[in-house]
Amino acid sequence: MLPLQLLHTRVRRELDACKKIQGASIESKVEYGSAVFPICLEVSVAGVAGMAIVDGAVIEIDSHRFIVEIGRDYPYQKPAVFWQTPIYHPNICPPEEGGMVCTRLLNEWRGERTLYSLINAILYLIEHPNGKEPLGSEACMDAARYILERSGNGSENSPQH
Repeated sequence: MLPLQLLHTRVRRELDACKKIQGASIESKVEYGSAVFPICLEVSVAGVAGMAIVDGAVIEIDSHRFIVEIGRDYPYQKPAVFWQTPIYHPNICPPEEGGMVCTRLLNEWRGERTLYSLINAILYLIEHPNGKEPLGSEACMDAARYILERSGNGSENSPQH
């Protein structure tokens, strides 16, 4: 566990680096230097192509919002990520199904990872869904089938319920 002052300094520096991510806006509801954890960051991004279902139709969307929750054991413990806006994606659960985000960077988290690398990995994931390894929610499984069918991989590789 990092000393509190060092942890806050690291988070502040990482957030400064995140300002360079095009289209991303990050807000924190916690004052730095306080001992209050978790630190919740509200991340809004624009200009990143994704999908959502509106009135039963799959549409393209380009604005998204998610929360990154940093615990007291950061960076040795991975942050938690909770999706906040509608999405149709095999690796991101919509908010009504828990908002879980599954990316290799989170699954293989190491202490040298940063918020900058995490946010960039999520932005990449939005535009490059992995239909062959969906999360287990119904919406994610449906999104995986949709993506695999569109890519021509057909039902032979489609995930099963």
